[in-house]
Amino acid sequence: DPSPAGAVPRDTTIDRILFARMERDGVPHAGLAGDEEFLRRVYFDAIGLPPSPAAVRMFLADSSPGKRARLIDDLLG
Repeated sequence: DPSPAGAVPRDTTIDRILFARMERDGVPHAGLAGDEEFLRRVYFDAIGLPPSPAAVRMFLADSSPGKRARLIDDLLG
C-alpha cells in the first residue's frame, strides 16, 4: 500500500493491522523517529546495549532505502 504524503509507511502485515485498528478507533499515532533516536532505540531493544560511535557514524552516513530494516536484521541475526 502506498502511504499518503506525510503518513507513516505501513511496510509489514503487523503495521497494516495496527494502523487499521488505530484509524478505526480514532487513536492518533506519533511520527517516525529520526535516525538518531531510531538507532538508539533499536540497539537497546534488540541487544540491550547502545550503538558504538562507529556504528552511529556509519548508520547516519547511509542514505540508502531500507537501512532501518537491514539494521534490525543485522542486530537480530
